[in-house]
Formats: sequence, structure tokens, C-alpha cells
Amino acid sequence: DEATWQQLEPALMERDIELVGVDAGYNTSQVIDWVKSRRWAVACKGNEGQSRPLVEDEQQRRRRLRRRNRRGVPQEPIGVDNGKTMLYNALRKAEPGPGFIHFADHPSLDAEFFAQLTAEELKTIRKRGRVYQQWVKIRARNEAMDCAVGAFALRELAQLMTKRHLSRRADSAPPKAPQNGGLSPAKPAAQAPSSSAAPTGFGSSNWSTRL
Repeated sequence: DEATWQQLEPALMERDIELVGVDAGYNTSQVIDWVKSRRWAVACKGNEGQSRPLVEDEQQRRRRLRRRNRRGVPQEPIGVDNGKTMLYNALRKAEPGPGFIHFADHPSLDAEFFAQLTAEELKTIRKRGRVYQQWVKIRARNEAMDCAVGAFALRELAQLMTKRHLSRRADSAPPKAPQNGGLSPAKPAAQAPSSSAAPTGFGSSNWSTRL
């Protein structure tokens, strides 16, 4: 609703935001209206398909933006199937290192969060003589998974936009952006809590068995 949109930017101002992505798959017109005046925000649209990249490479994105420049605010396509595979590969990592995900010791990271984070399974589907893989929901809610995939995509998209648009974005940096006016390298995630202080999701959920 309107009140939520009014609260969004003040909430973002409390953090060092590099790039904001808003899912345009629902209430598309409201999303477009909100991002079009904020060059540090983009509208995103998830696309299924194992062959779709998480985000377009620089040349693909440049061609798409040229074609659609006259059609208003563009929506950044996200290859969600690829992103889900990346997420599960990261969750399978047992030791800290490149690609390992650190979870903060926070009440919001409870059993429900981890259940949502692993709410889908990659299954082999046979239909009309054709065999293919498809991500299938195993529970109703999967918002945590969607947000994680979106975060992966925005990290890569921010790197593309930094490379090509750093100077153009200097005068329209997001609230509390780095002093140089551009997008800084991604900050390291919060350190993983000790086992004694592990989030409820680790101790009470069977989420890791689904990886």
C-alpha cells in the first residue's frame, strides 16, 4: 500500500545502500513509478529457464537498453533458475571461504526463514517424451529464497553498473552512499555465529537435508 512505499526510502537511508532491486512481477506500475526517479534503484523481473544467465552480460544489457530506451523504465531480467542453483551450491559449502554464506545471529533468522530459503527442489520432469529439470515448490512460502536469489543478481548487476556508469551515477548516489559517489565493492557478510548461538533454523529445522 501507499504507506509502505512512503516508509521504504527512510528505511533504506539507515543503511549504506549500493543498489536496490524491486520485484516488478506484482504491482508493476507502482514499482516503476518508485524506481524511475531513483537511479540507485532498478525494477527486476524473474525469468525461468535453466539456460538463462543470472544477469545479462554487459553487451546483452547494452543492446536491450538501446532497444527499449523509448519504452520507459526497463525491467532487469533475472535468471532465477540459475540463481537457485547458485544459492544451493553456496549453502552446501561446509567451510568458510569464497562463496560461503554467513548467517547473522538474529531472531529473524529462525526456522521459518531457513524453511523458506530451501523451499524448492530441482526435480527431473518427464513430459511427452521430453526430459528436463525444473525447480518445484515443496512448501507454500519461499520469500527468503526469492530475496537471496535477487541479492545474488543485484551483486552482479551492481558490478556491471559500476563498470559502465560510475561517473554518470556520481550525482545520484543512494542515501548514505560511499563518499566517492559510486558503488563500493560488496561488504563481507556478517560472521557466522558460534554453534551455541546458532539461529533457530539450524537447530530446529531439517532445511540442510534438502540441499
